[in-house]
Amino acid sequence: VALVLAFLAQPAAAAGVPHYQRLVLVVLENTAADAAAAQPFLQQLATEGASLSAHLAITHPSQPNYVALVAGDLLGVTDNDRYVIDATHLGDLVEAKGLDWHVYAKGFPGDCSQMATRGDYARRHVPFLSFKNVVDVPQRCAKITDAVGFSADASSGLLPAFTLYVPDNGSNGHDTGVEAASRWLEQTFGPLLASPTFRQGTLFIVTFDEGTAADNRV
Repeated sequence: VALVLAFLAQPAAAAGVPHYQRLVLVVLENTAADAAAAQPFLQQLATEGASLSAHLAITHPSQPNYVALVAGDLLGVTDNDRYVIDATHLGDLVEAKGLDWHVYAKGFPGDCSQMATRGDYARRHVPFLSFKNVVDVPQRCAKITDAVGFSADASSGLLPAFTLYVPDNGSNGHDTGVEAASRWLEQTFGPLLASPTFRQGTLFIVTFDEGTAADNRV
């Protein structure tokens, strides 16, 4: 969250400090930091960019961590049940800057669906669906879509200032393990990261919702 807020607060590049037009955040699932760091593609990303080696998740299970990721606080969420939260989130902060945001959630049924699961899709991994000022406003709910259009939007330079990409449980490692998640990440984002259109002005972040070691490091 601190990285995202710093991005939003910096209207112009300071001397020697990169300035980004957009941020793309991908969240994978349930992996100890050391196991994630051992994956070849994640190693490559760390080598070409940076690794936040002291980053900790807040709690267990998944949903509270996702809520905190976009709101900076658990907001009373302690489990994976359905919540309707009346609070400020990153979408609000982005819009207050005159910018836009979008969530690409793989397998999302659409129409602001509150369906808990559908196949490998899980609502608990889409935190904006827990906020009242999103689910009660159709034009804001429309910012949450299936991920099928992501590659075309990214390749065409149509991504907004803040993008959250939520893989399903077959891609994020939840049901398949971190090796499969890393391979999916490479297949999905490797070609884009090789494209100047995507890379120019883009801060690309990969993280995990929670760890599996005692310190919950991700």
